[in-house]
Amino acid sequence: MNDFLKLVWSNESQCAPLYKVGPYERNTYIFHYIVSGKGWIEYLGRRFEASAGQIFLVYKGENISYGADGTHPWRYIWADFDGSAVDELLSQTGFSADVRVSPVLDAEKIYPIFVSFVDKFGSDASELDGSAALLSLFAELVREFPAQSAPRAGTAERAAQLIRTGFHDSDCRVEKIADMVGISRSRLFRLFKERFGMGPKEYLDGCRLRRAKELLKGNDLTVAEVGYSSGYSDPLYFSAEFKRKTGMSPKKYRERSQKR
Repeated sequence: MNDFLKLVWSNESQCAPLYKVGPYERNTYIFHYIVSGKGWIEYLGRRFEASAGQIFLVYKGENISYGADGTHPWRYIWADFDGSAVDELLSQTGFSADVRVSPVLDAEKIYPIFVSFVDKFGSDASELDGSAALLSLFAELVREFPAQSAPRAGTAERAAQLIRTGFHDSDCRVEKIADMVGISRSRLFRLFKERFGMGPKEYLDGCRLRRAKELLKGNDLTVAEVGYSSGYSDPLYFSAEFKRKTGMSPKKYRERSQKR
């Protein structure tokens, strides 16, 4: 399996007016190239508009929603991708937590690459063909939509990736993440705040809270088990934190969710 950079899936969608996706957490990164029409993307209360000729990005592990315009709904080609190289590659582009939409790009170069993504799943192309197409796209993005400060963005993105993949472990702490990316906790806080508009602890807590909400909507796990599965080592602390952040206990949240 190609763990460096892998095209996971790709297809094309013509959305109906006002068609909405999410919010729910994504397990891959996703590029959407808008062929025609327009729509919006919403994440952590921020709204981004996008239209034909632009790319919008969904980061792995995010709880995000997006939807088509009511009059001119978008048609886009989307590509799910993943791999150990993704964070570093993205750090060299202009995408960030605050910039989810590219400028209008050269369609003669970008559109054929996205068409090739779809073709990879309609032929006997190998995984390496998909990886090569992704690298071609990143090369074009770096040329047309470069990062302003790639090394700084890269450190914060690597830390965010570690949090998104490890938050369910109660041993996932900001100090440990800082050590893993090779900087001090205070420097990580500054870079993270600059990149994501929040500190790493708030980002970590957000990942755990979203996971807990998802699990509470089911019936299989006890409240304590939900806490453990979301990265909390103490069920009482989990319940107290959940109530502090949502205004209701985990039990009450479950009851309300199941009535909807």
